[in-house]
Amino acid sequence: MSGAQSVAQQRVIERDSYFLTVEELEQNFQKLQEKFTATESQLETEKLRKKQCEDRLREAQLELDVSYRSSSSNIVKSSYLIL
Repeated sequence: MSGAQSVAQQRVIERDSYFLTVEELEQNFQKLQEKFTATESQLETEKLRKKQCEDRLREAQLELDVSYRSSSSNIVKSSYLIL
């Protein structure tokens, strides 16, 4: 009888160990889900920040282009005045 009890006790230990492992996996999965959600949110924030920087860069480039054209136009006008 003690042999059967020993086997039964071993099965109970294995079962409990399995449930503990499943519980740990579920907890780890939940932590990974939370980390993924946070990282995804950060990614969206960074994408928005990148777009804002690109927009500001385009605006600055346009301002420089307008400024350059204005300067070029004034130089040409000055050249005519000298002649």
